[in-house]
Order: sequence, then C-alpha cells, then structure tokens
Amino acid sequence: MNSAIYDLFLHTRQSITPRDLRDFTYADPGYHEYLREWLLVYETKEVPADIDAEPISMAFYENISSPKFEQLERFLNYRRFITSSVLMLIEQGAFDDDKTRASQLTAAIVSDAGSADREYLKLLRPAINSAREVLKAENTEVTYPYFTFASIFLAQMTSDWKAADAAASQLIQDDKDVRENDDLNWKVCNAQLLFGLDQGNGPHWKKLTKQLCGSIENPDTQFIIDAVRVPKKR
Repeated sequence: MNSAIYDLFLHTRQSITPRDLRDFTYADPGYHEYLREWLLVYETKEVPADIDAEPISMAFYENISSPKFEQLERFLNYRRFITSSVLMLIEQGAFDDDKTRASQLTAAIVSDAGSADREYLKLLRPAINSAREVLKAENTEVTYPYFTFASIFLAQMTSDWKAADAAASQLIQDDKDVRENDDLNWKVCNAQLLFGLDQGNGPHWKKLTKQLCGSIENPDTQFIIDAVRVPKKR
C-alpha cells in the first residue's frame, strides 16, 4: 500500500464520523447498501476494489447550495474522505470510469482543498503525484494528466511556486505523451490542451482555472491558463 495515499485516507477518516456518512451518503429507499458499504470502509480502514460505483459519483453531484449543506465543512470533509478512497482504488489498480472520471475526481479534489487544513494539503500533494504515477504506468487512462493539472493548483495554494512551475511544464509534456501514445491517443477528443483529452468536466475546470496565477519564471503556466481559459464574450 502506498503510504502517501493511505496516510491521506486515514487523515480524512479522522475528520468524519459515522453520522456524517449517514447524513451525506445517497440513501433513497432501495439504496441502503451504499451506506453499509461506506460504513464498512470507515470501520475497516480498507476500500474494497469492487465497491459500488454510484455512491462515489453521487458525492460529486450534490448541490452544496441547498439547505442540506448549512454545515458545509462537514460535507466537504465527507467528500474528502470519498476522494481519498478513490485514490486508494487507483493504488489498487481498481480505478475505472464506472466509478468516476479522472477529470471529475481531480476537479472535486481541487475545489474542496481551498478550505482544508494544512495537514490535509501536506498529505494530498504527494498522494496526487502517486496516483498520477500509477495511472501513467498502467497506460490505460487517457486523462492521467488531470492529476498533473491538479498539482499546479495545490502547489500554488501552498505557495510552492517552484513546484507549480515544474508541474506546469510536466502537464504540457504529459499532454504531448498521451497524444503520441498509440495505446491512448484514439481516445483523444480534440487538439485543445488537456480538455481535449476528456471534455466531460471542462466547464468546472474552466471556472477553477481562474484561480491560477501566471509565473514570472516559467511561461508554461501562462500558456496553460490561456489554453484552457473560458473564451471571452464578444
């Protein structure tokens, strides 16, 4: 087990309670097994490779502006637990699009990181890098560069500008590598940097990209911002 990912998982587990799982896990009549599965994950500190996919996806589609989320940080702690569990699946080689898309997963991680505690961010950054390495080595996931993209945001959040610049250059290389890889490039949608690999969560990412800062030291960062930004209205 990768220590970076497991340490993150344990940290997010400490930030929630079984009540949080009961309050936020999708539980319409007929779907009670979902809650049982996540309570089992919480109790055993393990994520089974065959865990049902729908509760993972549902956690990313919740309307957090609804009255249900008056205690928003509780929900965000819950979702951080869910996303760290998905990173555990990646480590096991059990990640697939039926559970959640990489673009969707990383967008949720970046969105939820803004209000997180310092220890979470400290643990998250190496965990994201580990997940990227696993997916790249498997050579089956066309959207692994989204993890590199997430690394730019997380580095800037922690004012690690050198790491942010390095991740920007790595993202450009990752995008190029995917397009030149015959095992992956048949899945590419179009020529746009990154979003051309998977457009499923593009609008969310475009909003997030407004948070990025350009770099004096590395023009690659501004190149990425310009390549994925929301087109100006005429």
